[in-house]
Amino acid sequence: MRRVALDDGGQFVYPQFRKQGVATALIRRVLDTLRTQGKTVTVVCPIVRTFITSHPEYEDLVDAGRPGLKHSRG
Repeated sequence: MRRVALDDGGQFVYPQFRKQGVATALIRRVLDTLRTQGKTVTVVCPIVRTFITSHPEYEDLVDAGRPGLKHSRG
């Protein structure tokens, strides 16, 4: 499988650890790993979509045929 559907998988950051970059680090690590594996992603999580919108260097990982969410909420 060369394409991965990326959602939050029920993951969350406990309130006491929010605003410290934990979610950003997790998303970045996952995307970097998928890049090294030569995979693309279908984004189904609004938080991941917001991250990719804010970090366009990851936009090339989004599967062109099945991008999933195209815009972050807001």
